[in-house]
Parts: sequence; structure tokens; C-alpha cells
Amino acid sequence: MNTAGLGDDRHSNIISLTGDGNYVLGFQKATFGSWYLAIYPFDSSTGMAGESIWNAFVPQPNEYWVQVPGTPSLIFSEDGNLEMWSRGQLQWSLALEGLGVTHLEFNLRNQLKSVAGNLVLYNKRNHVVWQSKPREEGKNDFNDTENKLSYYTEFTPEFVFTLQPEGLQCSPCMGENPSPGDVRYRNIFSHTEDGKYAFGFEKARRGYYLAIYKFYPSNNSAGRSIWRAKSKGGGLVRADYGATLTLRQGIIEVRNSRGRLVWTRGTRGFGYWYQFYFNTGNLMLISDTDAVVWESSYSNGYGN
Repeated sequence: MNTAGLGDDRHSNIISLTGDGNYVLGFQKATFGSWYLAIYPFDSSTGMAGESIWNAFVPQPNEYWVQVPGTPSLIFSEDGNLEMWSRGQLQWSLALEGLGVTHLEFNLRNQLKSVAGNLVLYNKRNHVVWQSKPREEGKNDFNDTENKLSYYTEFTPEFVFTLQPEGLQCSPCMGENPSPGDVRYRNIFSHTEDGKYAFGFEKARRGYYLAIYKFYPSNNSAGRSIWRAKSKGGGLVRADYGATLTLRQGIIEVRNSRGRLVWTRGTRGFGYWYQFYFNTGNLMLISDTDAVVWESSYSNGYGN
């Protein structure tokens, strides 16, 4: 049962469910007569709310939670944007106009292939355009610089990796593959330690697959891949010599040696951060509002 509008003296629930152990999307009271938009656990039987796991915020460099004065309203607009209004003024927005968002989903509890407390916006192809997904302890530690590689594509708008017979070329290069592999595995991102995951091109019968696999730099060997790029029909995408992998704002794409697009995934123009986690083998595209726009572990390899 939806209990929207209920809560306690500090919380006003927008989307919630009766019972204990469920997450809620709602307004959380701040200071000076203002409110935060937040996601938090809520027990409808006791009226008790837990600590928020996500709050609407202004991104870096001046990152802060948005406090909306008066009596705020949350609007899912016709053009697919999520907005907070109060006193006749727009107070906060996800700025998703023009990205084709058609529907919204909120996961109140853990379910198959979903994360409790995740607010997700999809386009008409059912691709994720934006999600609030909370940081899961032990899965992806955003502060673990030893096991994470990051690319920020606002000021360096394009990173290009070219597959060549003599090896992998990069422009610009940032020390991203300290263990470049051999002719069987051309690592784009890899670690100096054995048993960490690598992201790169994996040798196939004809050409290479774009893949994620465990890599052992001590003897240039790799384990079984956990992810491979796939076409719409589910076939594995092959890259030939001269093919390129490009990372830029909101786009990750593979083009063959003739420049034809063979695989892409992401949201055009949305999301500056690319992060790869060596411990988990997860590649993520993250927006400036700290939302996970796309990640390999949930994509099953499929492109647009």
C-alpha cells in the first residue's frame, strides 16, 4: 500500500510502502523552515525514519545538499526532467531535458536486479538515463584510489584507445595500463597486481572482443571474462586492427578500422566521470550529480 503524504514531524513521504525495512522517497526537514529531497528507510508502524542514503544536491566544486524553503513540490515534467519547486520558483533540477526520459521507477526494497532505495529514470528504449543508486559498501568504494581509475571528460573531452598489431595506442595517455598485456589481451585499464580485473580487448578467432577479465601481469595471462560487449541482437562485438574505443561526455563507443560505429552505450551529453574498479571489474559512467548513469555490471554487455 502506498502511504504517500504520511511520515513524522520531520519527514513527508512522497513514495512509500507500509511495513518496516522499506525505503522512501520524500522530503526531509532541514533548518530554517526548509526541506531536503531525500531517500531514507521508514517504518510505517512506528513512524520512525532512518538516516538518508541520498539527497538532492548541487554538484562539485560547490557541492551541497539543496535546501528548499517553504512548501516544496516534486514534479516529473513532460520533458522527462525531475524538478523541485517552491514559492513559484524552480529550486533544483536534474537537467535531463532533451535526453528522452519517458518513465520513472523507485525501488522500495531489494528485488531481483534492483537496489533498494534506487530512483531510476528510463528512456523509451528502457535504458537507464539517470539513477540515484546509493553507494554499496564493499562493492564500489568511491574513495579507494588504490583500486580505482578515473577519467573526467569535461576538460579533456575525448580519450581514444586504438587497437594496433604492435599494441594499444592511447590519446591522451594517463598511465592507465601499467600491465599492457600481450597479443591475446590488450589492456585498456589494468593493475600491477595479479588477480585484479582489467578492461581491454580480448583475442577472438577473428579480431578482438571488448571485455573485462582478471589479469595476471607476472606472466601476462588472464582469467575468464566476466563481461563482453554485445550487439542489440546479443552477438559479441568484434574489433579489428585500427578499431578505436572512445570515452567522452556520456558516450562510450567502439568503431571499426573504417570508422563505422559497432557498439556504444551511455547517455549522450550526460555524465563526465568514467570510473573502473580493479577489485570488482565494474566500469561506471557517473554524472556530476554523483548518479550512476550506466555501469557494466548491470548492462550484460548490450549497447544501444
